[in-house]
Amino acid sequence: MKRFSMSILLASFCLLCCDVLFAQSEQDSATDVVPDDWVMLTGEYCSIWHPPDWAVDTSGAIGTSFVLFAPADDEDNGFRTNINLILQNVAAFNLSLDQYVELSEEQIADIVNEANLLESNRATDEQGEYHILLYTGKQQQSTLRFLQHYRLVGDFAYVLTLTCQEDEPDQYREIGERIMRTLEVHTP
Repeated sequence: MKRFSMSILLASFCLLCCDVLFAQSEQDSATDVVPDDWVMLTGEYCSIWHPPDWAVDTSGAIGTSFVLFAPADDEDNGFRTNINLILQNVAAFNLSLDQYVELSEEQIADIVNEANLLESNRATDEQGEYHILLYTGKQQQSTLRFLQHYRLVGDFAYVLTLTCQEDEPDQYREIGERIMRTLEVHTP
């Protein structure tokens, strides 16, 4: 009987530890995505969180809904890591996500100098399915790295892009990816 009681006690302790660890990892992942000091940018079609020192451009330049610019670095070479969102009305084309990705990959190969596709895969989050595309390409003398998330919602394709220099320190890349995970789509 004593051995049975010890087994029950040990099993209860293990379950309690697992529950505490699971709760802690859920809390860590939530706080990892949106730190307390980040600011929310809200628009008609989406909202996104970003660090307060990232500059915001909502002018609509080159067809973007917004552009977030990382702080300028010490080696001001004229390029700043950025994240932009482009909304495309695709209602007339009746495209699936697979078709949209295929067309995008073809356009990248045709338009981007020295394009090199590194990753193309499907992911799912609480908002549904989206596609991740990672590629590099040349722009003037720089090799750039592009991380794109494609999401079809209603009549729109949401194309969220992180652009950074290939040789840039990982800090902006990591922060950029965290910012991208905070995008919340609003159905138009």
